[in-house]
Amino acid sequence: MNFSPLLAVAVRRRSVGLAIVRNGHLEYAKSQQLPSDHLRAVQAVAALLARTVMRFAPSILVVEDSLPKSMRRDSLYTEVLDYAQSTALPLWKVAISRLFEAFAVPAVSSRKQLRDVVQQMWPVVQGAAVHPLVWDAIALALFADTERVFTLSEQDQS
Repeated sequence: MNFSPLLAVAVRRRSVGLAIVRNGHLEYAKSQQLPSDHLRAVQAVAALLARTVMRFAPSILVVEDSLPKSMRRDSLYTEVLDYAQSTALPLWKVAISRLFEAFAVPAVSSRKQLRDVVQQMWPVVQGAAVHPLVWDAIALALFADTERVFTLSEQDQS
């Protein structure tokens, strides 16, 4: 099966991480620090999403759904959701617990353990300059890409 790219976005208060995966292959990963000014940070997230969508034309946007509440993070997260809606880009929300369960048996119990597993899967991305949010976005993207394959395979068998 040949799928169009999938865009995963990891949002935190001061930065955002992106990963583009197509057919299990990591095509792009990036993190960006956000301005301290709230309005400029929201605009930076929107601009980053617009550039990434224009460049890679993903068919779905994936975000993590179960982060601790913070007014700034919630507003940036809402910007991602609004962007998906305004561009008619299908949105998939994934709980961190699903990621923890999907990447190891027994399930990992922390983001650090999850990042360690993902780093072992993509050693070529290694480096001190790789922001932890990049690993979070890669984990989201790989999870969603794999789920997409399994879902379509199940539908084909029905």
